[in-house]
Amino acid sequence: MTYSPSPLNTNQARTAFFERRIVLGLKLWLKHEAVKTVDVAILDQKRANILRAISLGFELDAAWAEVKELVQCFSRYMERRGNWEVWYDILHRALETAIRLNDQAGEVSLSSLLGRLSQRQSRPKQVIYHYRRAIRLARQTNDELELARACSNLGYYYIDAGHWWRSKKLCCHALTIFHALHYDHGLAHTHNHLGILFVRRQLWDLAEQHLRCACEFWQAMGDEHSLIYGFENLGMLYYEMGQPSKALTYLDQALRLVNSTGEQAEIGSIWNNMGLAYRENGDFEKAVFFANKAETVFRRYANRFNLARVWGNLGLVYQKQRKWDLAGQYFADSLAAYQTLNNYRDQATVLAHLIEIELATHNLPAAKRRLQQLTAVIDQANLPAQDFLTDAIIQFRSEQEKKTAFDHQT
Repeated sequence: MTYSPSPLNTNQARTAFFERRIVLGLKLWLKHEAVKTVDVAILDQKRANILRAISLGFELDAAWAEVKELVQCFSRYMERRGNWEVWYDILHRALETAIRLNDQAGEVSLSSLLGRLSQRQSRPKQVIYHYRRAIRLARQTNDELELARACSNLGYYYIDAGHWWRSKKLCCHALTIFHALHYDHGLAHTHNHLGILFVRRQLWDLAEQHLRCACEFWQAMGDEHSLIYGFENLGMLYYEMGQPSKALTYLDQALRLVNSTGEQAEIGSIWNNMGLAYRENGDFEKAVFFANKAETVFRRYANRFNLARVWGNLGLVYQKQRKWDLAGQYFADSLAAYQTLNNYRDQATVLAHLIEIELATHNLPAAKRRLQQLTAVIDQANLPAQDFLTDAIIQFRSEQEKKTAFDHQT
């Protein structure tokens, strides 16, 4: 009888077998229906196994194509479930691998994913860096789809940063490309971004037109997850228009979709917006209830931008109730958070509320200090002063200027 060695008797054979198993495992996850459809209930159970498969794949250059595709597919789930810190590290490792292997297409898509995740994490410098990098590389490689995506998403980021002209230019450029590509998904998201922009600019008809257009696209595609944002933003539109009851109707619809799709990260924003609407309706108990629920979510994800928003919301609730100490504390916390984010527009808004509180409590020295802060922020960021100076603040500023002039004369 002739002896035949086992196929796994050598190190080389064992290594080859192990590498084949890694690639096979990645391919099986890519074919898994839960990964394709982002089935949250199943992926919650499979997450650790998928992350392990990705980590093993990073050790094998031959598996890069499968690793990259799985990272791109799994990113939607990881973002929705709020697993941001873990996922940020994986995306960085994937980008480093793409650079090392000279995979420019991978660099573009992974830079865009890092830009989007950085925005969720309130990392402003990283948002701009990654999206600009994606735009530059997409132009170099003639990747029109990724170029449009990055332009649209950077345009969306610029809304909160107060760069409205840049936002409109980028989003309109993205729309042109998406129209040429007949890409409805991109058209829907970009119309949504423009809708938010026009809400901020108080151009209500244009805002409603773009937001409803986005919702129509998503409803036609059966994209319930994206429809959450459409309903949420329609709710904010009607809140800003002074129609809080109508706003709550859309926010309730968004909340139902959150519960049915398993989107966890966005639920905090919806609760915060519901708090705003209830405050406007005069239901302060529900306003505080929903703001506190939102704060719990934002603390869980260390979301500094939205924590600043919810603290500002609570400040407004207590200001309405003339609970000056509580209002002042929440506004001070909100201001400090916006300062760490270099968010000048929202700093100015909060400072205006703090001045109103100091005036209401006749603390004129403190009001004067806050007014100096507000003026410095407006000047530093070249903001339109009329957006922040209420009648009471204008009158106080005038009185201070007259007093200063009188002091100089005497």
